[in-house]
Amino acid sequence: MTASRSDALRNRQLVLDAAQACFAAAGPQVPLAEIARLAGVGAGTVHRHFPTKRALVEAVVAARIDDLVAEADRLSARHEPGTAFFAFFAAAVEHIGFNKALCAAFEADSGDPLHVAPTAQRAFHAALGELLDRAQRAGAVRADLDVADVAALVAGCVTMERHHDPERPTGRMTALVSEVLQPGRTPLPAAVTKQATTRQERNETSVGPPQRHETPIGGESPRCEVCGTRIQPARTGRRARFCGAACRQKAHRRRRNHT
Repeated sequence: MTASRSDALRNRQLVLDAAQACFAAAGPQVPLAEIARLAGVGAGTVHRHFPTKRALVEAVVAARIDDLVAEADRLSARHEPGTAFFAFFAAAVEHIGFNKALCAAFEADSGDPLHVAPTAQRAFHAALGELLDRAQRAGAVRADLDVADVAALVAGCVTMERHHDPERPTGRMTALVSEVLQPGRTPLPAAVTKQATTRQERNETSVGPPQRHETPIGGESPRCEVCGTRIQPARTGRRARFCGAACRQKAHRRRRNHT
């Protein structure tokens, strides 16, 4: 390896180390000039290795996620499935929580510019999914969870631990969530599907006798202004004037013909 090549690699590592320290402490908003100063190199050196701020953030976040993936592999090889899963869950919360750059990456929406290192994040989800699958097959984790659920819980625990009451022990919220992940807990609710919209919900009324609780107090149901049919008042919104779309159109034509 030539001296120039060796110097370039050394300078790149210095920039990465400085960026890691800055981003972990203060987040990705740290200026590149501050990173260059901490690394002991010029701004041109930083831009030569990382043309944009995003490229530097991506490299730092990817390196930290790679560390998490390696930790998942290590725990999987040394412990039984349930122990490995819960140890990794706690380690991921702690590791991400102490690194503001990782917090930004894991909490950002997919369209946010801070949502970086997608390849590394896919590797994290794959490692987490493998641990989850092994733990579920061993009966150590409830079966109605998927990797998206667990990843969301990791991010949620990170937020809760960062804002926890200082008088309570660190890791308390993570331990509580870990309890919920174990078998024998209340089943998760089924997905909610939107009910079909009824005519009454669209403030249109149907012909027929009104329900008792929908009849105005002290009077009978209103009648259609066109045909005189009794109409059922809507539960919400303005008082209905017509029994349906046909009479509403007739009333509209009459008004138009008289103008």
